[in-house]
Amino acid sequence: MTYPAVVKYAFTPVSSTPPYDRLPEQARPKADRDRAQSAAKQGAQDNYYREELIQNLASPEAKHCWAFEIQLQTQPQMPIDDVTVVWPEKKAPFFKVSRLTVAHQTVNFEQQCDFCENLRFSPWNGLAAHRPVGALNRLRSQVYTLVGKYRQQKRGVDDQEPTGEENFK
Repeated sequence: MTYPAVVKYAFTPVSSTPPYDRLPEQARPKADRDRAQSAAKQGAQDNYYREELIQNLASPEAKHCWAFEIQLQTQPQMPIDDVTVVWPEKKAPFFKVSRLTVAHQTVNFEQQCDFCENLRFSPWNGLAAHRPVGALNRLRSQVYTLVGKYRQQKRGVDDQEPTGEENFK
């Protein structure tokens, strides 16, 4: 493999029990899909998904899993700057590198919401070798920085990074 390696990634819902198979789009109950489509057509509030997540994770049985998969660029003909071109999975299959599991928890503490609202997401916080490449990502870098600064300025907060020691109970 040559570096910098170019990858695409996928974050895909999977079963919450072994063997953690990929869930088809139709796995979500039809009533839920219909409700989401209806809410979108009726101009749902920006936080409708948050409210659904709070309610869902409150259930003691709640457990959701996602597979994090990457797809390596295996040929120069697989463009980096044209995001409309799908890389053929026969030539460059996705492979799973990790699984994220989210289980029953309370996610509606006011301190927690404030903390999260004050964070700035950036895939450029990692190692230089892992930073996104391509023209679209260079633009994303500028947009993420500007929007993050704007949100923090609007809220009157300083830049902060999570430490892992946060407790919101």
